Amino acid sequence: MKFEVVAEKYSKLPHDQKVEVGKKVYEQLNGSLVKLGYSEKEVKNFAVLLARLAAGADFEAAEEEFLLLTEITGIELNKGEFLALINNAKKESFVGPMDEIVDSLDENAKNAALALVALFLCADLEVSEEEKALFNRLEA
Repeated sequence: MKFEVVAEKYSKLPHDQKVEVGKKVYEQLNGSLVKLGYSEKEVKNFAVLLARLAAGADFEAAEEEFLLLTEITGIELNKGEFLALINNAKKESFVGPMDEIVDSLDENAKNAALALVALFLCADLEVSEEEKALFNRLEA
């Protein structure tokens, strides 16, 4: 999955279409991980960790990222809780284990996880070099 292609596609979508795409990707991730023995709660927690990783990549907590997370997963957070979630999300102690988890997934689950990360990275319409580097690291 080439990040530039995904970023171009996702950045142009209006919010409601991002939510629609996000829900489909989340369903795909859920289906893949449930088949591997994960519970739906564990899948939701993993999706939150992916959103945290993506939102924290540029240390910017965009309103769009917050809205996408709550609307895609159905998790109820307030803005303060979201800001607390992304705190320290760029540190290697968080990024490294998340990278290993993504790498351990089968192809279908990994593609869904990467698509979800890309959606969050593109949420604020500005993709930084740090965000590109994060996606490329997760994909490798």
